[in-house]
Amino acid sequence: MADTALDLQPASHQPAGHRPASKDTFTRLMAMLEGETQERVQIDLLKFMINQVTPAIVRAMASGKPASITAPDAQTARLLRRVLAETSVDRPTDRLLTINAPSPASLKTAPPTLSPQPDLSTPRAKALT
Repeated sequence: MADTALDLQPASHQPAGHRPASKDTFTRLMAMLEGETQERVQIDLLKFMINQVTPAIVRAMASGKPASITAPDAQTARLLRRVLAETSVDRPTDRLLTINAPSPASLKTAPPTLSPQPDLSTPRAKALT
């Protein structure tokens, strides 16, 4: 643990026998952070695939009608289109799914909520609160 800590104090304030962090340690820490960031991106993409793309594919397969979803950003949309281009070779119904990129105007607004906000002005809602 001591070799992963970064030295923020001047050398004159370091305890006796303290070994300053080496450039190698910093490089190793940066590589760990990059790996975590890359892994987070992969996890987010897989979550989107499971939660949004899979149900749309199932709907398209069951109905035989086209389905579309909007990706959270343009890069994700591009990746999903590439994935579907490859999977449609083995599963032709994947061609029924269209991946849309969000419009620039929608990126400026708050993300949509998944469930509508309850109307708290009704007498029943007031009684529950």
